[in-house]
Amino acid sequence: MRKRALSTSLMFFAVIIISLSLYSLSFAYTRAVHYVGNVWPVTFWNSIELRRVDDDFASIKKDGFDTVIFAIPWCEFQPTVNPISYNQRALTTLEYLLKKAEEHQLNVMVRVSYAWDFYPGAKPGPCERLLRIYYDKRLYRAWLDYLGRLWQIVGPHKNFIFAFLTWEDFFYVFNICTQTEVERVKFAKLSGFQTYLKGKFSLEEVSSVYQKPFHSWDIVPAPKRDEAGFKLFLEFWDDCLIDRFFLHAKEVFPKLGLEIRIDKDPIYSNKKLIHWYDHKRQYKVPGLDIYTIYYSPAWGAKNSMDYELSNSVLKRLDCMLSFLKSETGNKRIFIDQFNFYDNTFSAIGNTIIHPDALKPFLGGSCEILKKYTYGYALWTYQNYERSVIYNGFFEAGIEGWRHGDNVKVLTDQGDSKAIISQGESFSQVITHDKISVAVFPAFKKVNLCFEASAKSNSANLIISVEGRSGNKKSFSLKESPRQYCFKVPIKKKYELFMASAKGDVIIDDIRFFAGEQDLMFYEKDGKPGYLHRAIIKLNECLGKN
Repeated sequence: MRKRALSTSLMFFAVIIISLSLYSLSFAYTRAVHYVGNVWPVTFWNSIELRRVDDDFASIKKDGFDTVIFAIPWCEFQPTVNPISYNQRALTTLEYLLKKAEEHQLNVMVRVSYAWDFYPGAKPGPCERLLRIYYDKRLYRAWLDYLGRLWQIVGPHKNFIFAFLTWEDFFYVFNICTQTEVERVKFAKLSGFQTYLKGKFSLEEVSSVYQKPFHSWDIVPAPKRDEAGFKLFLEFWDDCLIDRFFLHAKEVFPKLGLEIRIDKDPIYSNKKLIHWYDHKRQYKVPGLDIYTIYYSPAWGAKNSMDYELSNSVLKRLDCMLSFLKSETGNKRIFIDQFNFYDNTFSAIGNTIIHPDALKPFLGGSCEILKKYTYGYALWTYQNYERSVIYNGFFEAGIEGWRHGDNVKVLTDQGDSKAIISQGESFSQVITHDKISVAVFPAFKKVNLCFEASAKSNSANLIISVEGRSGNKKSFSLKESPRQYCFKVPIKKKYELFMASAKGDVIIDDIRFFAGEQDLMFYEKDGKPGYLHRAIIKLNECLGKN
């Protein structure tokens, strides 16, 4: 769940820059993994089953990793900004994970201001925040307060290394470029884009770049993405990312890095490609010395839905890392996401490593990584389903569900389950925004899966994805828990409705998903994947001096 597709014959990668002065670096090669248990990062903080953390961290350590990375969403941790409020359950979970990592002798990194989560009480929600932060002073101050609060929690821990912002979590602003001219003019004024242009160019120069006459600064809009003026909006965004966001954030969160964008963006004029814009402004962030990059085999490849063997991909990896070392003045490199395999929808069309060549690639990458980098991380440790259900494992109680008085959540030996009394029901609305984040439209149908049983003797469960009045399915249940799954057509919106028509129903592990994130390390059921041994061997190789 990560970057957008890469264009042909271009080098695409992102960089996190971390100040060496922030912390002491070990000479041991860092081997990290993003930890999300077996759930989607978007729903991690309400769905992670804490009873599994000890086993997971022990396994991570055994497999040769020394660091875990947590993505911390803004909305779920700070649901409201006026007045500012915090989700104490999420903060407590973070503290718990930090302590557990320390017990297992694992270091911690955190990605702060992660853009996506489904917290039901967030006001405003993620998409609105990602636009308003460019002009809403109250929202901006709340964001800094959120970062400061996180620093208070993670900063004192000895196993905490650093946090980072990412360009990706601020890139949503370019959605404004698809809006009407009225909306784009309004945003250009509110965000300071017009003021930025006025300070650098004459109105005639801006008119020339936009290829349309402007008689006043007040009518200059944020450009469309296929207009030549888009170049100026990218320059403005580069400045905002560094000067408006990162540098001020670093004042309240000292151990903060920035993932910068080195991806080149196309500039068009009259529907013709005229230029590739690179983000060189982001290469020069004062006082920063470590570059963390995102890797894909699509770097510099044809990207025409083709396969490649390991030798050619390894040569390109060596070339790209050598180029990056040269461009950054021989700085240290950390590969935050070593995505040698990517089954996400955004990667369709890219060059990929032939399945038979993946193991040789991992074996051959060890010396290259040692030569140019001081560490790497996997995006996921275990496969997960991109389920759009908030709190589908009931680890956050009944939060996020509309329910009657006789719907309860009981926890036994760390495992939480919902109990629906006879005649009662609960429901959850799945909005179009959630469906879009999970890329449902890319699939023909989606899966609804859950575990259910009768509390005693037998029970009857009624389910609809169209709310109480929609078409329903009926399930006869026994006392023994059982997994159920069925296919659901693609819609723009759903309302998952569950009710007990007979007896008391026990429900758990509700997942509503289209795709599964796969890195071939551990399968969804915890069994070793195709590349399990190859990744462990890579860690062993990288751990040798």
